[in-house]
Amino acid sequence: MTKEIYEVAKKVKHFMFWQRVYGLLRILIIVVPIILAIIYLPPILSGVFKQYSELMDLNGVKNQLNIDQIKALIPGTK
Repeated sequence: MTKEIYEVAKKVKHFMFWQRVYGLLRILIIVVPIILAIIYLPPILSGVFKQYSELMDLNGVKNQLNIDQIKALIPGTK
C-alpha cells in the first residue's frame, strides 16, 4: 500500500512540475514580446513619424510654391 501511495505521489509531483514549466512558458510567451516592443518600437516609430512629418512639410512647401507660381502668372498680383 505504501508503494502504491509513493507511485501516485511521484506521478502527481511529475505532473505538477510540468504544469509549472508550462505556466512559466505561457507567461514568457506573453511578457517577452511586450518587453521587446517597449524596447524596440519607440525608435522605429520615431523614424516613421519623422519621415511622415518631413513628407507633410514637403507637401506644404510644394503647395506653397505652386500657389506662388500661379500668383506670378496672374497680372497685377505679386
